[in-house]
Order: sequence, then C-alpha cells, then structure tokens
Amino acid sequence: MRSTSKDLAYIFTLLLTGLLFPLQALSQVAGQGTSLRTWRPLSAPQKRVVFASDPFSAGSVVPYWDKGYLISITPIMVSSGTSSVRLYNSSGNKVRESALWFPGATTVYIISAAVTDEGNIIASGTAVKADGTRAYFIAATDSSGNVTHVIQTNPFFPSEVCSASDGTVWSFGDLGTNSDLVPVDGDILRQFDFGKGLIHSHLPRSTFGKDPFPPAQRRKDGQEVYFRCLSDRLVIYTGTADQYIEFDTVTASARRFRLDRSVTNLPVRGFAVTNQGDVYGFLRDYFKPNAVQGLFHLDVESAAGYARWAPVMAASGAKGEPGVVVGLWGADGEYLVHGYADDPAGRPGVSWSRPIANIQPR
Repeated sequence: MRSTSKDLAYIFTLLLTGLLFPLQALSQVAGQGTSLRTWRPLSAPQKRVVFASDPFSAGSVVPYWDKGYLISITPIMVSSGTSSVRLYNSSGNKVRESALWFPGATTVYIISAAVTDEGNIIASGTAVKADGTRAYFIAATDSSGNVTHVIQTNPFFPSEVCSASDGTVWSFGDLGTNSDLVPVDGDILRQFDFGKGLIHSHLPRSTFGKDPFPPAQRRKDGQEVYFRCLSDRLVIYTGTADQYIEFDTVTASARRFRLDRSVTNLPVRGFAVTNQGDVYGFLRDYFKPNAVQGLFHLDVESAAGYARWAPVMAASGAKGEPGVVVGLWGADGEYLVHGYADDPAGRPGVSWSRPIANIQPR
C-alpha cells in the first residue's frame, strides 16, 4: 500500500508551476534531423475567451479540457464542504463543482477527473482514515455535484480516468509492488461499471518493464502521463514507460509504440487528442530556455514501431514570438484549446484553433 508521502509526492508533481514559456527558433529543431515529417500549422483562432484566474492558480492541478468543459482540480482535501473538482464552460464560467468527501476520512486525494456525456463529474483518488487505512476509489456525481456512486478499486490504484459514451469508466493505474519492490503483475488498464464494478481488464503490468515505478504516474520532467477516451479508442501516453498506446475498445486490441526521443526530449506540459485521433503536445523545459519549444504533433511510425514529437509550424519558436503556443489544455472536437505567447498579460486567454492541411518536409 502507498504511504502518505508517496501520495503527496505524486500530487505535487501535478501542480501548476507557470503559464508563460520561453522558446527559440523553429529552424534549430528542424536542423536536428531530416525525419520531421508532419507539421500542421494552426488556423486563425475561431474564438478567444478570457477566463478567470482560478482554474490556473497555484495549488491546482494544470487544468485540461474534456467534453466541452475545462476541468480544474484541487488535489488535497482535509475537510468536507470544500470544492475539489470544478468545471468551466467555453465562455469561461464555472458551471459545476463537487466537494468529494467520504464519512470517516481524514484526507481525500483527488488524482484524476473526467466529464460524462451528461456533463457530470467523475473523479478518482484515495480516501485515508485516521488509522491509515486507504481506499482507492472512482466516484460519480450528479448535476448538483453530489456523489451518487462509488467503486472501491483496491488493490488497483486508478491514476487516470476517462468516461466512455456507454456510461462506463476506463482507468489506467497500477497494482503496487511486493515486499521486494517487484511490481505486482496484473492488468492495469481497467473498465468499470458503477452497477457491476470491474467488467474488463487489459495490458498486463509486466508488459511495461520491471521498473517498480508505476507507468501510470508521472515520475519527473520528460516522464509525463496522459490518458484520453475517444469514441472507439483510448489513448495512453506514458513517458514514464516510454510508450504510446492506442487501445481499440471495440476489438480490445492495442497498438503500442516506443517513444523516440532522438529529435526532442522536452517535457510534455500539455496534451490533446482530436476527434480524428491526432495527438498534440505542449513541450517546454524550464531549465533549457534556449531549446525550441511550443506546440508539437506526435508522429506515429507504424512500420518502425515508434512515435516522436514534431514541431508545428508557426506555433513553435522563439520566446514571445507571435503565434507561439504557451499552453495546451486539450481538444474540443477538432479544435485545440490553447494559449498564445503574445496574449496580453493578466487574466488567461484561451483560444480555439484548428490544425490545417499537412505540410510536407522542406
């Protein structure tokens, strides 16, 4: 079982640390190799909305977009009645919130959250009692934010969750280690039904290697983890295990690719998957101000079995350069939900822009 210190360590790796990011000229990345094949420039923004600063404030997990809402999480709760998950609509208004709490708990950690097709909140985390007993959970709420259903998932730790259109919940997580710090084997991609509990499981832990650190948890810069549900597939990006996975929920089959870091090895600070399945990331390294950073597209080489990040033309470049993306919060259909380096200072501006036609290498 995880100790409180491990829960805290994982929570704090998620905390927001900044919104404006230094970049450099795109040509430097292009000069690192000739294998950058696909650059998709962005269209002019369809709209731009100025949000209140609350979802981007220090002490909150970096917000992300899901099914028409920006999700904001306060990850540590020590009393009831305090909002832990909030939803903001595309106008920037807070429209829903939930104070997830359980009788007998002394602390509740919210690890992940998602939005259902009805616009309600689903969240996963850990509830801790005074005697140290820990319950791993996935909870569903109603339109008023009240908890309606809870699944206790022990010994499975549900690090990431997303909501499927059939009302079930998918989770990418872990089973911990034994006394010798050897990972406990078992499937770590699981599908739950709030009426039936666990209904399917896939992806054995052993297929992610022998490292005892969970592949479903961020370890350090450059080893981020993202998990998203599409209509017919799941997308798993685990920099911790150096894998990108597309899981077909119809055939229950997985396509797995190793992450090729030979072109760029920047931390992935934001992540988006469009309805068409294109994957984008906001890449930035705080300690390498001279590195080229901004918006990147994940190119998948099916035959070679690898995936690598390629910069998006005019959305990656030098610090402060007009058009450079400095935040990526997700995808709204085929539109990326993001920020720009040249936005005025102050309250965060959020733009909706669509990637346009592919451009072949120069």
